[in-house]
Amino acid sequence: MAFTHLERLATSADSSCYARSATLEDVAYLAPRLRPADYRELEGCGHTSAFDALAAGLAPGNQAYCVVNQRDDTPTALFGVAKTPSPDFGAVWMVSTPDLFTPSIFTCVHKRARAWIEEFHAYYPILGNIVHKDNTVHIKWLKRLGFQFHGELELPTGHKFYEFSKTTCVIRQPSP
Repeated sequence: MAFTHLERLATSADSSCYARSATLEDVAYLAPRLRPADYRELEGCGHTSAFDALAAGLAPGNQAYCVVNQRDDTPTALFGVAKTPSPDFGAVWMVSTPDLFTPSIFTCVHKRARAWIEEFHAYYPILGNIVHKDNTVHIKWLKRLGFQFHGELELPTGHKFYEFSKTTCVIRQPSP
């Protein structure tokens, strides 16, 4: 499965950023540069290596993209949707460097995020995941994007998270 329109949706002539398929080189660049809130979230999920956690997003069946700062061609964020045991549910995720909050980059990503989510919804009628309860920036952004929050849970690591999801109506073609 490939999200063929995603890269087209991400790029425009006046854009400060663009998205492309993520690579292990992007993971190696971003892993040591993540925002502290993203490190805390990975740690709270039980990951001991940011590199390994991000590399898992590139596994077969998952879709991972890199947001690149067009000014200097540096990776700024990784995002994607991971396959789950349920064919109707995709686990969305995103991590970034502090550079994501440069006004021009943030505006660029925010303008395109709804289209990216719509593209993911073409494959998964339910998108969701968990977010660390202290990751207020992501919680606020997820709410703006229309995700609903369902409750708090505590993982075995002792960290508390909120469950979130967004559902769309997708008419699937019958299998031949």
